[in-house]
Parts: sequence; structure tokens; C-alpha cells
Amino acid sequence: MTSPRRPTIVALTVVLTLALAAAACTTSDDSADTTTTSAASSSGSETTPTTAGRPEEPTTSETEEDVEAAVRAAHTFFMVDFFARDEREQGVEPFLDLANEILTGPVLARTEESGMARIASGERISSPGYDSNIEIVEIDGDSAKVLDCSRDLAVLYSSAGEPLNTLVDEFMYRETWLVRADGRWLVEELFTGGDLACDPSDVDPS
Repeated sequence: MTSPRRPTIVALTVVLTLALAAAACTTSDDSADTTTTSAASSSGSETTPTTAGRPEEPTTSETEEDVEAAVRAAHTFFMVDFFARDEREQGVEPFLDLANEILTGPVLARTEESGMARIASGERISSPGYDSNIEIVEIDGDSAKVLDCSRDLAVLYSSAGEPLNTLVDEFMYRETWLVRADGRWLVEELFTGGDLACDPSDVDPS
């Protein structure tokens, strides 16, 4: 649940969409009513790209709790496990292969484009994955949105091995949109909150 200080997913989406438009990124509008809303926290650990921990397909008889658990698992796998990598040692290709299994739509297209650009330039990413704290989950049929108070820990290295960015030790709101296809939840969009800073200690675990 959210306090008056925290943006709802709908309100945050408007800000995020405007921020993305300013960066020449386009997204589709989704303002459907939601049927399930909850707030809690989750944490991740460093992993290497693998399908072993990928969320499994749900059983035929699901409760609302089962559906929410599957959405949370898909979101966390994306934010933590998928982004946990050291391309300097593993290369870019394994992550592009994994992207095709867990992503769809615009975020898959951007991931493939940026990955191919790194292959061409020799730049590489190293990251333990996002420091992720789920704040809100909203589910409407085969669509879901997850609001996350997270910290980006990725470093981009040049082909010469020099860091090209400086880590900002700050938690920001990020939001994923997911769709269910063939019984599996796939991430179709990732929005960043620009200057919408957040505090993971404010996340209500109930």
C-alpha cells in the first residue's frame, strides 16, 4: 500500500512516460483498472545469466496469491538475475539469448539494440543487478505493473577497460509492465523515474 507521500503506479506512469518522451522513447498508454494491489519488499543477490532460476509456468489452478507470486518472481528475476552480469568475462551474447526468453515488446527491442551496439563498440557492462525493493504490484488479467524502489549498480566499461559512468548511490522509482503469454509472465517495459528518489526503508512489507 502507499502513503500520501508516495506516487501511485498510475501517477508515476504519467511522469515516467513524459520523461521517456523527452528522451525520444515512446511507449503505449495503459490506464486499465486494476484488480489486485499490494506492497512489499524484496531483495536480490548477485547471479550469473542462467535460466535455472527463471520463474516456472503456473499450474492450472491458480489463486490470486499464486498469480501475484508469479508476477513478483518474474519482476525480480528481470531486475536482479538478468541484470547481474560481467560482460567483460562472459560477453554480451548470453544475455541477449536470455532476453529473448524473459522479455517481449519494447524492452526486448531496446535490449537487443543496446546489446548489439556494445558488441560493435567493445563496451561492456558489469553489475550485480539492481538493488530491488518491490513497493506495489497491480494485476489486471494478463497484464501487471510493479513499482520498485531500486538502485542501479551497473558500471559501463570502454573497450579499453575504463569505467565510463559514475555510480549514483541513490534509490529511484522504477516500474515494470508485464504481460502473461502462454502461461508465463514476460517483462514488456521498464520505466525509470528520473528524479523520483525513494527510500527503501519506507517500503511497507505488509
